[in-house]
Amino acid sequence: MNADRLYVSPRAAEKAGTKAITDHKADRFEVQPKRQRNDDRSWDFGFVAVLMKSGRTVGFA
Repeated sequence: MNADRLYVSPRAAEKAGTKAITDHKADRFEVQPKRQRNDDRSWDFGFVAVLMKSGRTVGFA
């Protein structure tokens, strides 16, 4: 299985966001749905934690 095509659950994205807060990389996060187009024109669906600090987006987890 190709590692780029793994589904990321909302719970896994939430855990990654919580770790970013614990590591002081962000003040808060939001879990948002994400989809990505592959080279073979198929789609990957999953979730990502959008990391925020002082109201600005600083990264993704």
